[in-house]
Amino acid sequence: MKQHGLILMLIASVSSYASANEIFTTTTSYKPPMDCMLYITTSPQQGGTTTKPGEHFIQGCSPQTVEAIPHTGFTFSHWENNDGSFLSYENPITIEFPSRSIVAVFDTLGDFPNIRLMGTYTCNENPCMGYLCSRDVWSVMEDNDIYYLTKDWEWLWGCEPISWNGYTPKEGDSVIVEGEVSEATDYHANPYINIEVENLSPVICPIELIYKNDSWKTELLRNFRDNVLSRTPEGRELIKLYYLWSPSIIQAMENNEDFKDEAKEMINEALLLIQ
Repeated sequence: MKQHGLILMLIASVSSYASANEIFTTTTSYKPPMDCMLYITTSPQQGGTTTKPGEHFIQGCSPQTVEAIPHTGFTFSHWENNDGSFLSYENPITIEFPSRSIVAVFDTLGDFPNIRLMGTYTCNENPCMGYLCSRDVWSVMEDNDIYYLTKDWEWLWGCEPISWNGYTPKEGDSVIVEGEVSEATDYHANPYINIEVENLSPVICPIELIYKNDSWKTELLRNFRDNVLSRTPEGRELIKLYYLWSPSIIQAMENNEDFKDEAKEMINEALLLIQ
């Protein structure tokens, strides 16, 4: 009987140990960490950047601290969720998971200097160079300088046709652009220039308004431009200034016939020297 009692006690001890071990195993079983996604954009695009731009997969879903960094001419405003709802004024901000998609919102700082330039309307690779920024954008090239065009402080994504006061430029057109200029840097700290466009117009020759396009005088002046003026730096600068201010000249001639007659008289005198 004693032997049976010892056996029962041993069985009870083993059962108790097994039960305790099962509880221990259950409460300490290994669970692989879950990955979370963090997706950060900025608005407007050129308003600034962040310390974690673009898309990131966070192993283990650990909290992430992110700082918004405004570009020149901008200031940080607040954070928003991707649906536009307010998130926080804190900067830097610590992001808790599950997966999040947030936007750093920037405001402009006062007025930017205005610029007026003539260049070639081109579709260029944008300076963002991130996952969200794979599409090209409209720009204007003056000599070898690129100016990225914005409307309401947003780049003109995808190089889709866009009209400016009834004028829809095509790639390669010579245009005159006016607007507020601002400098920014891309994700690699390389500087670039944006123009918030106030007006964009085609390059028009006032001479054609005076003498018409098929006039021999118009052709003579074109030959002088191409074969004389364009061969010197001073001459090229005169050509640039002439076309840069051509919209204002044309508007003045259309509104004032006396001014148009005076301009025609001056050009006729110049033609005598060119012939």
